[in-house]
Amino acid sequence: MINFKNISFSIGGVSLLEETSAFVPTGHESLIDYTDGTETSALRFERSLNALGARNDVTFDFDVKTHWQPVESQRAQLWASRFGKAELFMDRLGMAHFTQKRSASDRQTLLACASEIGLDADALDAFLRTDELREEVWRSYGETIRE
Repeated sequence: MINFKNISFSIGGVSLLEETSAFVPTGHESLIDYTDGTETSALRFERSLNALGARNDVTFDFDVKTHWQPVESQRAQLWASRFGKAELFMDRLGMAHFTQKRSASDRQTLLACASEIGLDADALDAFLRTDELREEVWRSYGETIRE
């Protein structure tokens, strides 16, 4: 069961945690809440995930800052899908986030990953400065949260 205490409220579709909070947890801190609230369970989860990653020469780093609701990242993925590169973009973003300590919630990471797979980073930046697809992403989050 997920403990939702770190999930922010939103006003007008804008996550207060994503947009304004000074506290942004690391992946490790989030896993404490995601598991049973203990350091032991979070570390066990991390070891298990790294055991799976080792099969593909991937070591996950759980010290990177993470957001429960990375709206901008989800919007970037949807934008990349317009060019048939959503999966490639997400693969690159995942590697940057989990193995290079480049947060998947950081706009500079999004732009760099887009560029690295041949997408126009300036066009993505212009898109992210709009509200396009923001409501769709929030609606999607709402559909996935169940009691």
